[in-house]
Amino acid sequence: DVFKHLVETTNVRDFMLEGDMGGCALINEYVQGGEGDLKEMVKLLGYKIYRTDQMAELISWMREYNEKASEGDKVRIYGMDIQYDTRCIKILKKGYEKIGDTSGYSAKIDQWFGQEEDQYEPSKLNEILDFLKELESDAQEHGEEYKKAMGTEAYETFVRAAVNLEYYLHYRETEKFSHKYRDEMMKNNVSWALEIEEREHNGALMISCHNDHMSQIQATAFTFLGVFLQEEYGDAYFTIGTDYYETDDTIYGLKG
Repeated sequence: DVFKHLVETTNVRDFMLEGDMGGCALINEYVQGGEGDLKEMVKLLGYKIYRTDQMAELISWMREYNEKASEGDKVRIYGMDIQYDTRCIKILKKGYEKIGDTSGYSAKIDQWFGQEEDQYEPSKLNEILDFLKELESDAQEHGEEYKKAMGTEAYETFVRAAVNLEYYLHYRETEKFSHKYRDEMMKNNVSWALEIEEREHNGALMISCHNDHMSQIQATAFTFLGVFLQEEYGDAYFTIGTDYYETDDTIYGLKG
């Protein structure tokens, strides 16, 4: 409701969720008119708490809005989180399909990451990180060529997916699931999206995440993202917190 109100009454056109970066990028393709099934789109957000009729309604509304909006007025969705790998891998492989992967990077991605979530080999961490750096260097070296084949927005998402795979690996292996590291990398993703919006749209971005992440003060062991954003953007980072004291939920447990 808040995002719809901002789109309809202000210059905000872009929504960033505490959800999977790669998954939300794939949803954004759907929001821009790409093919896909709405129920499957919701699953790409990354967490069970988002698999709701309300999130499906939001994604559907964004797609419908874009069908009528001019090119410079269309809405987008971004994800800030770094805890998954398969959707970022899908973005990279889709990119290589478009450019014609003569270097074999797509096959190497399968070699290092496998076909399932978290299937990489931890003992090969340094080799995988070296591979990702090589992949990024190749993408930068052939930037104009890749942009022509993919489109500028898809190219930027492609490179960002590789960066987020690095974040994902460091978060799990070198940072040992550090809350602070995760929030710092989420902050980097927010800044990345904001740079795009300052260039392409009106420089405004609405983000949605748990209070512990978005709080502007260091109040808990999990409170970092909002502090990082407040330090960089000052009053330009405005927060609305929500709370409840007694509630029921219908979220499925780990065993369904």
